[in-house]
Amino acid sequence: MSTSWIVRLAGDSGYGTAGWRFAREHPVIRLILVSWVAFAGASSMGASVSAVFYLRDLRFEAWQYGLLMGVPSLGGFAGARLAPRLVARLGAVRALWWASMLRGPWYFLIPAAVPGPLGLLMCGFGFGMVLLFAGAANSTMTSYRQSQTPDHLMARVAALWSFATTVTQPLFILLGGLVATWAGARASLFAAAGVMAAAALVLPRT
Repeated sequence: MSTSWIVRLAGDSGYGTAGWRFAREHPVIRLILVSWVAFAGASSMGASVSAVFYLRDLRFEAWQYGLLMGVPSLGGFAGARLAPRLVARLGAVRALWWASMLRGPWYFLIPAAVPGPLGLLMCGFGFGMVLLFAGAANSTMTSYRQSQTPDHLMARVAALWSFATTVTQPLFILLGGLVATWAGARASLFAAAGVMAAAALVLPRT
């Protein structure tokens, strides 16, 4: 996935290209940005369809849907707390690689779920594990990016990250809706899970 078109839009919008030039020339941060855009976009794609899947296809009750949206979020908190230990043990780049490799595959449990208590458990556990490793990956990614970015470019690089997410997420949401319309919510969630898992493949291991 190329991010050059995002940068051109960012420059036209007044953000400038100093942040992009730094990210483009840094061999690790460039790949982290591509991976982040893909994962965040796929997450938005899944989120836009999951409510329909939970309430219509799996026939969960409203309280069960609330449970699925609330309780697994504790995984994100736990993952953020886990990140410093992973970095201390593996180093920042390897910790990010492992956390990113482990975050996406758990999402496949959600579209594979069936109606009933087992399906509720599959969705809750899958979502919680995604958030656990995503929390670890996001904390590691942010700290590594900040440690590598010169002080005078910190705001520019942060703006690039924010702009890339803001521009691409609506496109992924639209794609999720189109796939759900043509092939069903389950197929759309499988596609989102595939992109989430594939997003880690572009990251360097060391």
